[in-house]
Amino acid sequence: LDLTPANIYSIDRDPSAQRLAQALPAHLQETLPGTCEDDIKRRFCFVPGRIRDMKKLLAAKDIQSGSVDAILMDLGPSTGQLKDISRGFSFMEDGPLDMRMDVSDPDNVPKGISRRTAADIVNNASARELAYYFKTFAGERYATLYAKHIVVAREREKFRTTQQLVAVIGSVTPDEVKQRSRDAMGRPLNMATRVFAALRMAVNDELGDLRR
Repeated sequence: LDLTPANIYSIDRDPSAQRLAQALPAHLQETLPGTCEDDIKRRFCFVPGRIRDMKKLLAAKDIQSGSVDAILMDLGPSTGQLKDISRGFSFMEDGPLDMRMDVSDPDNVPKGISRRTAADIVNNASARELAYYFKTFAGERYATLYAKHIVVAREREKFRTTQQLVAVIGSVTPDEVKQRSRDAMGRPLNMATRVFAALRMAVNDELGDLRR
């Protein structure tokens, strides 16, 4: 907004993003000298919705697809979502095993889109389905092992929190795997990382959004 005269339309399904977007013009005026809050309000528009509905959402703003110069997608959870323990995106602290991007009124959910949480998936999906999610969505090498033990563990107690899931994954991962696993920065990798990513993608049908 500071470097270009372009109009920017920001699409997000999370209601909390709308609150942040409303505060953006004033924030930019405070942090960027010479920035005009009124100009930002005129050129920046937050649009609640899913990226799968981008064409329809922009058409409602009288923006035709042929007039869009560029599309930038920032996929996955935001820092704010990860830090909000109640959302269940992070495996760093204990919270409800939720992971829904949009926790608004279920009546607003498009037809055919599930309202299931991550807990619903790990407590009800078959071992084969869980392994598919872990392997296909996140490339988890131990997808079958984790899926099998999740099914066994839920027979004793249903999964409700993030740390329940982290504990099961950690308990069945071979020690030598834990010791050598590193993230892209070379830091020790929490073995629940890919499982959490896969569940988040399944809960929110993220690949479905991209295909549409």
